[in-house]
Amino acid sequence: MRCLVVGPQSASLKRLSRYFKERGWQLLYAVTASSLLADSHSQISIDLTILEAVHDASLEADIATLRRVAGDSVIMVVGEPSLAARLRALSMGANDFIPREIPLDLLQARVAALLRLRRERFNPVYELGGLVV
Repeated sequence: MRCLVVGPQSASLKRLSRYFKERGWQLLYAVTASSLLADSHSQISIDLTILEAVHDASLEADIATLRRVAGDSVIMVVGEPSLAARLRALSMGANDFIPREIPLDLLQARVAALLRLRRERFNPVYELGGLVV
């Protein structure tokens, strides 16, 4: 599994990165979402994107950029746990919002649930007439 971590290497992002790395995830890092546009001309194959909400003013643009660059990646925003912050991130296109000090067992359960929902949308069998692939 591949995880894109976007934001300054704060204590909370380092903690989450260490957690995923210990579980065998391949981690990619970007300081900002906009830096991904300069580095990549096509979509990146990513399963999970973790974005630290640093500036409210750029959050919507950051999420839109991640949707373009990381495709169907599940986007989790890390930030302050206020209701307003959660509502803002979710209304802008994030799949989930997690507080900076989330219990790691809860993080694992939320990631598993979000990835399970994403996989249920994917149909690995295609039928066209009598042809089944």
